[in-house]
Amino acid sequence: MSQPGFRSRIGKQAVLYGLGVVAARALSFVSLPIMTRLLTPADYGVIQLIEMTFDMLTILAGSRIGSGIYRFYHKAETEEEKHGVLSTALLFLLASFSLIAAAAWFSADAMSQLIFETDRYATAIRVASLSFPWMGTMGVTLGYLRMLDRALSWVLVGLVKSVIQLIMVVILLGFVGMDLTGVFIAALTANTLTGSWLVWTMLRTTGLSFVPGAAKDLLRFGLPLVVTQVASFFTTFADRYFLQRSFGESEVGLYALAYTFGFLLVQIGYTPFSHVWGPIRFEVAKKDDPGPLIARTFILINCLFLSIGVGIGLFTFDLLRIMSPATFWRAADFVPVILVAYVFHSWAGFLNLGIMVREKTQFITLADWAGAIVALFGYLYLIPIYGGWAAAWTTVVAFGVRVSLIHWSAQRLWYIEYDWPPVIRLVVLAVSTVVVGLLLPQLPLIPSILVRVGLMLLYGVILWNARIMPDDERERVRGWARNPRAAIRTYLNR
Repeated sequence: MSQPGFRSRIGKQAVLYGLGVVAARALSFVSLPIMTRLLTPADYGVIQLIEMTFDMLTILAGSRIGSGIYRFYHKAETEEEKHGVLSTALLFLLASFSLIAAAAWFSADAMSQLIFETDRYATAIRVASLSFPWMGTMGVTLGYLRMLDRALSWVLVGLVKSVIQLIMVVILLGFVGMDLTGVFIAALTANTLTGSWLVWTMLRTTGLSFVPGAAKDLLRFGLPLVVTQVASFFTTFADRYFLQRSFGESEVGLYALAYTFGFLLVQIGYTPFSHVWGPIRFEVAKKDDPGPLIARTFILINCLFLSIGVGIGLFTFDLLRIMSPATFWRAADFVPVILVAYVFHSWAGFLNLGIMVREKTQFITLADWAGAIVALFGYLYLIPIYGGWAAAWTTVVAFGVRVSLIHWSAQRLWYIEYDWPPVIRLVVLAVSTVVVGLLLPQLPLIPSILVRVGLMLLYGVILWNARIMPDDERERVRGWARNPRAAIRTYLNR
């Protein structure tokens, strides 16, 4: 695989994934003004805690077992073996997710009492449990589309799902007048329709079979990641439970809204790239001397998602002023800190290549548990005093410990000479720009937006002149600027 060919493939697919994610997030933000006027911060907090609980149950159901499909699909030598990997993963996850969904349905009253100290939200939990089996199938079926490079199909499925969910939320909350249970009914409708289509699409090609050998490989590869995910979940989401106990559902709601903005860094900046990188990184690793290509890719992806992070950090407060009542504006305070945490989180997803290539996923497990132990200290001793600030900064420290250990382990297993000085300069520039924006006095909406646009432009000028990007990539950007139509045509035809 030539470097230009690789960059062309990864670029085309990443653009499609990126457009899909942006469109989906745009729909989410369209719904935000509606939901913030129909729901209180406390309602947001309740929804977040229920969703988190089911996210935790996905771990117990073995969702990470399905992550092995990327490894063993490409490792399989025949189409029949590849289809066996996919079908086996689907059957395993459908069975395990259905069993846990049934348990959640029958124990909904007890779950509501345990989480909220009331059975008021048992109905919402039961509705959420009906969506749960579809969560198990999505990982495999969407992965199937990614491995076939069907980025457009992947994007359309996500958009259709988001549109259906948005329409149902508007109808149920806006016109019918339902409470927060309507949010889960909307999600169930969207998941059922899109999930059914995805399963049918995959099985039409792969058929339905259970291959014991494939199951053994998936379990061997995925079980350490299940243990890992428990720690990762604790580090990322368990702070909400501690916040609820000390400050109530309203604080959880504000913190969850901050995460909606902070997590955009991953969704828009890193996830589109990772959807391409995840399936093909093992191909890249087979190249002769892949290190320079990998190091170069790391610089370029940082240029992208750190620039997006600067935009999010600068404009979140003004967006909240436009889209929500004043009761939600305080959520903007937490966003810059959450952005730092997710820079570390995204780095870990790239720098773990040596671990994944050598199939030593236990090192990720150890790193995640080290981060979780750090997080536990902050959650226990700092959240009761400092609330959301403690939760956010604890996440930063925990993710920093995690990515440091992952990078150290991966380098010992398979050394890659990363070019860190340009990345560090980029981080300093990004952080400095956001800090300047935070130090500005609060201005009326329009002047505030104009000032922050100016800061964003200044950031771009400094980034360009700091020569962080490789010279040939800078020249490529110049070509796009001089003749965008010709550059796009040339790029797509490479």
